[in-house]
Amino acid sequence: MNQSTKIKLARSALSNALKFRRDNGYSIYEPIPLYDIIEKLGIELRFIELSNIEGLYIRKPFPTILINTMRPQGRKLFTSAHELGHHVYKHGNAVDEVVDTYNNKSPDEFLVDCFAGYLLMPPAAVSKSLSMRNWSPINLTPEDVYLLSNYFGVGYSSFLSHMYYSLRIIGTSTFDSLVKVQPIKIKEKILGKSFKGHLVVLDDYWTTSVIELEVGDKILLKDDHFLEGNCLVSEKGTESGVEINATMPGQGAIINKKNEAVIRIRVIRKEYQGRSIFRYLSDAEYGN
Repeated sequence: MNQSTKIKLARSALSNALKFRRDNGYSIYEPIPLYDIIEKLGIELRFIELSNIEGLYIRKPFPTILINTMRPQGRKLFTSAHELGHHVYKHGNAVDEVVDTYNNKSPDEFLVDCFAGYLLMPPAAVSKSLSMRNWSPINLTPEDVYLLSNYFGVGYSSFLSHMYYSLRIIGTSTFDSLVKVQPIKIKEKILGKSFKGHLVVLDDYWTTSVIELEVGDKILLKDDHFLEGNCLVSEKGTESGVEINATMPGQGAIINKKNEAVIRIRVIRKEYQGRSIFRYLSDAEYGN
């Protein structure tokens, strides 16, 4: 696939991703609750254990997306957007294996990868997220990139790749430097201790959105927030901030005292398997 073909496909992906947002009533400036959107479209979304497969799209007898529940949170969201791309472009059944390279993909796979990136991280939304924090793309630290990847719900490397390959707002040297840093090392630096679970770092610039967590994950925030919901437990504050632990399936919320922004929190069981619409129900509600 030559460069001109890639550019043509990327432009199609951007146009369709922005149109998809408009058609479904979502701004191009904010993150979106993708799992909710998929279900509202009448597509059955399921999390299951898959071996060496990120996800599957099944077109008939009715549209179904299957996501590997063993993958990291950010990867699951991106894969869901990728499989949605197959649906939007009316592709046939698709099996997407675990592949960590951006290049050497078929035209259809490249197209829906671009669609997923632009859908979850539109250029206007990325630009806004940087400007309201007064951050320049060329001066981003690994911790900055990690926070922004949290904000859009994707993985650290996915956000970096999107800035480099799709948006072209960082250069090769910046990309090469940042991509070498492992997220586990970033979390250790932020928390001051080792942590293997998913960590979401929350600052004052988050607007209304949804954060997806598994039991055992953490949120790090400042102490000027209200906490709602039995699924979340606050720890004693440290120099880094207040650690919020996701302790059980359910729904909660974090409310910023300064701007009254409400961030909805959904906690699912670790490596949850089942329909997406049931993922954050408590054990009693789920019937197990």
